[in-house]
Amino acid sequence: MATKEQPTIADMLGKLGDTLVTTAYLPNLSRYEPHKKQQKFHMSQKKGRLYIGGNRAGKTIADVLECIMWITKTHPHRKMPNEPVRGRLVCVDFINGLGKIILPLFKQWLPKKYLIDGQWEKSWNKESKTLTLENGSFIEFMSYDQDLDKFAGTSRHFVAFDEEPPKHIFNECRARLIDTGGSWWISMTPLDGLTWVYEDIYEPVVESKTNAKFDVIQADMLDNPHISREEAEEYLSGLDPQERSAREKGQFVQLGGRVFKNFNPEVHRWNEETQGVFTLTPDMRVYTSIDIGWAHPTAWLWHAVEPNGRITTFHEMVESFVDIQSWAQKIKEFESENNIKVYLRTGDPALRQTRSNTGVSDIQEYARHGIFLAVEGVPTGPGSVNIGLVKIEQYMKPDTRYSEDDRPYWQYTANCTTLEHQMLRLRWATYASKKMQFENAPKGTIHKKDDDAPDSLRYFFTLQPDLAFSTATGSKVNMPDRVGAVKQVGTPVYDNVVQSMFREPVSPAQSLFKVNDVSEWDMEGVG
Repeated sequence: MATKEQPTIADMLGKLGDTLVTTAYLPNLSRYEPHKKQQKFHMSQKKGRLYIGGNRAGKTIADVLECIMWITKTHPHRKMPNEPVRGRLVCVDFINGLGKIILPLFKQWLPKKYLIDGQWEKSWNKESKTLTLENGSFIEFMSYDQDLDKFAGTSRHFVAFDEEPPKHIFNECRARLIDTGGSWWISMTPLDGLTWVYEDIYEPVVESKTNAKFDVIQADMLDNPHISREEAEEYLSGLDPQERSAREKGQFVQLGGRVFKNFNPEVHRWNEETQGVFTLTPDMRVYTSIDIGWAHPTAWLWHAVEPNGRITTFHEMVESFVDIQSWAQKIKEFESENNIKVYLRTGDPALRQTRSNTGVSDIQEYARHGIFLAVEGVPTGPGSVNIGLVKIEQYMKPDTRYSEDDRPYWQYTANCTTLEHQMLRLRWATYASKKMQFENAPKGTIHKKDDDAPDSLRYFFTLQPDLAFSTATGSKVNMPDRVGAVKQVGTPVYDNVVQSMFREPVSPAQSLFKVNDVSEWDMEGVG
């Protein structure tokens, strides 16, 4: 039987020389020189990290090298577990994400000395898609297109996400870290708009600046020292502004565009430092408005209108799964505690629709509990939403009638947090696929999510052409207190405001409602 020929000294020296050349010219863990943003990512001690950046900003490299530092137990900034490290990396898909990007980077950056017998083939299990090292540590690779139950199982010391994960997969993976007190990180370019990652991770950290749970590292394309400014500009110049912000700077953007681009909390939020504490005065008229819902929240807003037409929205109630009787109680308690006399309540015209299961409309049900609404002046049908959007834009403009300040026609107080949040987030609808978005003109409809408070505001602003009024002595509208839909403030002049709310004109002496019984009523002219 032939014996295996032993390598000569020359052969071994030649192989060593080839290895040294490879080590000298190919990047690996020992030759990794992170740029400033990558270094900040690696040095973070937080259990959760979000590394967002533009294209070619070094996110995936940092992601892979962080994984390698963990499984080789050579992390320079973290204490590693005593036991072999169990890790997981989840990517977009197996063919492109894993096969063409992630695995080649592991082969490139992971020194062979950490592999079993120094061989990739012995460390890599193609069936389970798991890479096991000589020290017993391993990392398993998964993808976002797998079923959720695949992400269950035993504990892990870390989970890495390459690009934004679906929230249900993120939550399931985080559950694998409970036993070990492990870490997770996401590296991504935010191309899908203001997603759950923005709302749950990015925004809380950026706004609080003292968040103890997560770190956010944001990298510009040009933070990568290997990117040419000229080459970057050549690529970026062909993108629309929103896509450019995401791909160049890693900024979250509103896909479809913000509906209220002129809305700015710095301008429209009541400023107590310069304006003092907002206080209702006897010459103001108080209106309320409602966007009705159930699982989709109901939004009640309270607005104070000055005689000159300036408006301040000073209170909100936004909740899901609250019935009408409970709403009526909440409203009465708030107004009673704060001695608020409401001039008029309005809202969604759909309140008039009769429910098939009860034979009663919501507007009638509210009336049974002492909350009376007048919705007849609010536009309905095609174009009504656009009318409302135009009115909101008009009220957001500066009121130039007075030189002593630069207040807009409309402001809101700081306690109206849901209104502010939704005004900032409300966006135009987009097509389901990026291909359709590219091939079609922008949609002209609003993305129907988190629009409750803006809708309530829209109904109020479109109630009548002009909300300004006079407090001079004059003839008054007969508003029966029994109905309560409108209450007088001061001694307003009858200025046709009320008439404009109804299809059929009414005279000052004419009752706006016909009341058949305390628990049954309907508005005249409403069929």
